[in-house]
Parts: sequence; C-alpha cells; structure tokens
Amino acid sequence: MCQATNSDIRTGIQAFGLMVLRDCGGHDGHVRTITCGFTEHGLPELICLGLPTEHIFPHMNNLFYEMVIAKNRQPGPFTTDDWFTMQMQVVEADRKLAAPFAHGTERYYRGSGKTPQYMQMAWPDATGKFPWEPGFDEKYKVRQPNLKSGFEPRQEFSMPTL
Repeated sequence: MCQATNSDIRTGIQAFGLMVLRDCGGHDGHVRTITCGFTEHGLPELICLGLPTEHIFPHMNNLFYEMVIAKNRQPGPFTTDDWFTMQMQVVEADRKLAAPFAHGTERYYRGSGKTPQYMQMAWPDATGKFPWEPGFDEKYKVRQPNLKSGFEPRQEFSMPTL
C-alpha cells in the first residue's frame, strides 16, 4: 500500500494485527516493504529493501503468524532458503539506519510512546554476499543498503522444538 494514512494503518492492525506497508521508493525509485504492528507486541518490525512487495508480503505475514499468533518462533536473527531459491537472512537492524526507510511505521508510532525497532530481511548479491559483508556488489548498495546493527557475526536463530 502506498501512502497509507494512520487511520488506514490503525484499521488494518485492528482487523488483522499487522499492516504491511509499501513505500514507493521516493527519489531513488526502489521499493521498500515494512511492517507495522509487531511493535504492539513488543517485537521488532520487519523491513525489506529492493524486492517487490508482492514477493515479500506473504513471508512477513507468515512471520507475524509464527511469532504473535502461534508463538512458535522467537524474534531474532535467522537464515532461510524456504522463501526463495536464494538464501535470505533476517538480522537486527540499527534503528538509526532503518527508520528513514520506514516512513509509515515511524509516522504511525510517533507520539504514541512506542518506539519501533527493526529487523532487516536481507537478500544476497549474485555471489552470495550480504550488504554488510566485504565484496557486496556495489550496484546493489543503493537498492539494498546495509541496515544491520554492528558488523559482528550474529548467532543464527533456530526454531524451538515443540
């Protein structure tokens, strides 16, 4: 959704628990897909830069279901190839780096007393490098900037045994 109002977001969160917002990219034209609603549950919002919203939207909804409804996944860094043929990583994002890309979510929570945190849903370049890794293809740095908190390797998160 482009240009969702706070009323649109509130209605979506009340009806579905989550809104997935599409930022049309501003001056650079690259699509940004951001959630709004995880913050209501004390969880970080998800942000994905540079991939079409229609490709990432179902995975954001699924993660909301797994974390909030089914409660069978904890938020945290993880790696998956279940979504696409390429491996994706979900990593903690630095709020200062992520917030400028999350206009609707930031606007919605402004003045509410709640400060959204973010997890970046990141995709690799053709050589398998991620934006925070040395050698990440320069041509993708504008399309998918590094939002990761720090640069130290993070421990992967695995699904708890039920």
